[in-house]
Amino acid sequence: MILFATPVYWWGMSAQLKLIIDKCYCRGLQLKNKKVGTIVVGGSPVDSIQYELIDKQFDCMAKYLSWDMLFKKSYYATARDELEKNKDSMNELEGIGKNL
Repeated sequence: MILFATPVYWWGMSAQLKLIIDKCYCRGLQLKNKKVGTIVVGGSPVDSIQYELIDKQFDCMAKYLSWDMLFKKSYYATARDELEKNKDSMNELEGIGKNL
């Protein structure tokens, strides 16, 4: 299982995550059929286009690399610890963690 997590940066993933993904490409078949999931946190409501763009990008990468996309979760938070204070979001994330 590979969990990709990133803040939204200019309607996309962070440069740090992109670097990790680039390294996954060079591994080629070693990571084939891996189960993957994404967690994205941004400063716009979750129905904003930025989350859809990141989801579509991961869909394309998962298809190309033969990954099994298990989940894609997006969250809205603009202040430090805001997500941590949201009980529904934290329960959802804890559930994901328990099922890994």
